[in-house]
Amino acid sequence: MLSSEKQDLKIETKYPDVEIVDIQYCESDPLKAVEQATNMINAEPELKGIWGVSGNSTVGIANAVSELNKVGEIFVVDFDNIEPVITALESGIIQAIAVQMPSRMGAESVQTIIHIIMAITQILKK
Repeated sequence: MLSSEKQDLKIETKYPDVEIVDIQYCESDPLKAVEQATNMINAEPELKGIWGVSGNSTVGIANAVSELNKVGEIFVVDFDNIEPVITALESGIIQAIAVQMPSRMGAESVQTIIHIIMAITQILKK
């Protein structure tokens, strides 16, 4: 984990009983996520939770948790609502989903770009 990433999260500051043991990138590849989650679970026997930032990564995490018989012991949270994630939520492998709002995220991104372009245009006019 890059130290700047850990500082940006500020989780350990707000929640001193929570320790972030690692951040891994699976490039939304569920097979890579299975391998990473399996390695993390084996390396961290006191691990209590894993957060997947995409549906595909969480599918891999859920598979690892299930294959290692850790369902109910490791809390899994996802950031997408794709069908395999919903199925894993309904079966109890995943405990929570923080659903994205892609249309709102896209609209806010476009608005931000417009504001940046307008600001740059004003600067260039001077």
